[in-house]
Amino acid sequence: MSYYDLNSIRTEKFSQTGTPMVLHNLANQEYNRCYYAFQYAESNSTQTNGTNMNTTTGIYNPCSSLNDSDPEKRWRVPNQKELTIMQNLGVLSNISNVEYYISCTVSYYTTTGQGMTLNSNLTSRKVMAAVHNTSASNATQIPFTQSGYVRCVRDVDPDEL
Repeated sequence: MSYYDLNSIRTEKFSQTGTPMVLHNLANQEYNRCYYAFQYAESNSTQTNGTNMNTTTGIYNPCSSLNDSDPEKRWRVPNQKELTIMQNLGVLSNISNVEYYISCTVSYYTTTGQGMTLNSNLTSRKVMAAVHNTSASNATQIPFTQSGYVRCVRDVDPDEL
């Protein structure tokens, strides 16, 4: 994260032990920023969708199996910025053609272009995602109910890598 200024990163690790990062909109800088360093899992978790990750209907963390009964590890679904960094590093290329990786970041706008608050009807939103196809990996948005893969992440101090 040496290329980012202090306003572009979180200065504290995500600290909600045993729970996933909440769904948040693109403009929410409390959650949609990276820590000084993050680690990504070696492989994908199972597929899920925005409805399953919706913390207003119950807490579900598709990354919890990586914690090995140690909630201090704090594996979670990446936010949009972490997903983009992994995409740029080429980490997201080992899935089938035209499959998606999803984040816990949702679009700020409805499918009709209207701005909305996070408490608004989430089914009107799209999940920020990365799509892999034969030509490239690209940032995109997918419907809230559409499934995608998760490449789990956790915040670490740079000397832990």
